[in-house]
Amino acid sequence: MLYPLTKAQLKYQKEEVEELKNIEEVASSSVWHMKQRIGNACGTIGVLHALGNIPESIHQAAIPSDTWLGKFYASCSEELDPVAKAEKLESNREIESMHDAATADSFNQTSRGSLEDNVETHFVAIVHVDGGLYELDGRKGRPIKHGDSTAECFLRDACKVVEKFMKRDPDEIRFTIMALCPAENQIGN
Repeated sequence: MLYPLTKAQLKYQKEEVEELKNIEEVASSSVWHMKQRIGNACGTIGVLHALGNIPESIHQAAIPSDTWLGKFYASCSEELDPVAKAEKLESNREIESMHDAATADSFNQTSRGSLEDNVETHFVAIVHVDGGLYELDGRKGRPIKHGDSTAECFLRDACKVVEKFMKRDPDEIRFTIMALCPAENQIGN
């Protein structure tokens, strides 16, 4: 999900940080989450979050272990904390060169930027892992659990989370969602 970083969203996020200080960790240990420490890379981090949490039953077919992405995930086991995963990304020259090439392309409307840049929108991933519905934001220290879900109800439940973001800014139109899912002929496999 891409959403605008408005005063309303930022105010809520500050309140959420305070709330989370009083809540014990509720994320499944199987949730793959990393910190974002590279400027203007929230889209990349969002995709890594989405792909890092695909069901194990399709992981190998979707991300073969001999590819650059498969090797990256193999280096970032679930046991690594979010900062250690960010360090793995930062030291991966192959991914860095691809990210730089993508952001430097004249067809793109973005640049690599820095963490201090004032950005207007932000990407997060919403995933289903071990019966839980999680928001994964690289700017946050941990996954945010939005309740329980099932594979069959995931899209409906994820849309309810998106709706919460939208209700914070009822006059705002800069919201975009994209679903990563198997091809129609792969459903049920």
